[in-house]
Amino acid sequence: MPAQQALHEYFSKLLFRFQTELQSIARIYNISFAKAKDHRITLVKSTLIKELEVREKSTEV
Repeated sequence: MPAQQALHEYFSKLLFRFQTELQSIARIYNISFAKAKDHRITLVKSTLIKELEVREKSTEV
């Protein structure tokens, strides 16, 4: 397993291209780089989907 600092830097690198709000996702440690990447993708996608659902509901009213 990579060191916590290495994973922290990896998360920062993965999240750099996203909006600031998405860069503050929960970071988990003691996992592989592949799991960290999967975790990032899963959380970013779910956050974006929730935002879209909220926007959709607000435009329906």
